Formats: sequence, C-alpha cells, structure tokens
Amino acid sequence: MNSAELDKKDPRRIPPSTSGQLLHRARIGLGLAAIMLYSAGLLVAAAYVSFKAPIKPDRYGHPFSRHLGDRLAAYALWFRSPSKAERATMPIEKINQILDTASAKHGVDRCLVHAVAVWESSLNPHAISTTGAVGLMALQPETARQFSLEDPFDPYANADAGTRLLGQLSHDYNGNVDLILAAYNSGSNAVTQFRGVPPYRETTDYVKHVGHIYRICKAEQ
Repeated sequence: MNSAELDKKDPRRIPPSTSGQLLHRARIGLGLAAIMLYSAGLLVAAAYVSFKAPIKPDRYGHPFSRHLGDRLAAYALWFRSPSKAERATMPIEKINQILDTASAKHGVDRCLVHAVAVWESSLNPHAISTTGAVGLMALQPETARQFSLEDPFDPYANADAGTRLLGQLSHDYNGNVDLILAAYNSGSNAVTQFRGVPPYRETTDYVKHVGHIYRICKAEQ
C-alpha cells in the first residue's frame, strides 16, 4: 500500500510535504524567538550601562557615527575597570578631596580644577561624553594615552592627568583662564589658529559656563 492510499485510509496522517513545511516554520519561529531574546538582552545591557556609566547629553549636534569608535572603546574600558561598585557610591566629599590633592600636587589653581570637573562630569567618575571623553575630567582617548593611563575611570588617575594638562595649559597661556579653558575644550591648535578663543559655539559656551563656575569658586575662597 503506497502513501497516497494510507492518506486516504487515515485522514489524520500528515503528508510528508506538509510535515516539512511545518518543520521549516518551526525553525523560523525559533530563529525569530532567539533574535528577540538577544535583542532584549542587548536592550537590558544598554540600559544597565547607560545607568551605571551615563553618556553626557550632547548639546551640540555631534553626529552619532563620528565618535562611535571612541564611545565603544570607552565602554570597553569601563567594563574592564575594577572597583566600579565602590566608585559608583563614592561620596562627593571624597571626590572633592581627590581634586584638591591633584591641584595641590601640581600647583594648579584649585578652583580651575573643580570648575572643569563639575562641568565635565558633574563629579561622576563613570561619566562618558558623546565624543568618548571619560571620567571626572572628561579625558579624551588621546589625552589618556598621553598620560599613560591604564584605567582612565580611576578618579585618582583621571584627576591627576586632567590637572597636569590644566597645569601645562596654565603655563602656555600665562594663567589666562579663558584661553586655558578654550584649549582644554577644543585643543591648543585651535586657540593658536584663531589667536584666542575659537568661535565654535561649544567652545564659547564652555569658556562662559566653566568660567562662571570658576569665578563663583574664587569668590567663596
């Protein structure tokens, strides 16, 4: 008796062609379910990372793809960075002490160091900017490499490197706070090119707002 005759005798029997289609659909369903679970996992991971290491809001329209590599590198460094839990609950008083120690060690104006840290990271050691700058002093990747930082999220090392950079700029610009801040934000080459504060909105805002924090600090001394 052939299969056709069996099918006629037993209507419950599933033809081979139909069985293959069902198997194919089941595989597709499992594949889609796996993709959905994977996507959900990525969303949970992204939510966790953005909570623990928030990206500083972008006010100046940086293209998403322009610094994507730097941001991914910053998150990779954050994942490898030890003592994340301890730093996440570090008291503000401790962070202020770290900044004070760095400024005293390198002879840099305390208010200048604090003003930069407050604006750049809101004193969050885990801060990441849209351009991939990290930590208390928002060190760019090339700056972290310049000062040989193994863990730029370490608040001690980050504050020390950022303060050293401010010290170098203070020397280069004879203590002119506006030029120091402009160079910290946009680089010394831009300050040299424009013979002063570059006319970039991001930099002029930076000089204005960080300078305001600086002057408040000086007035309270």
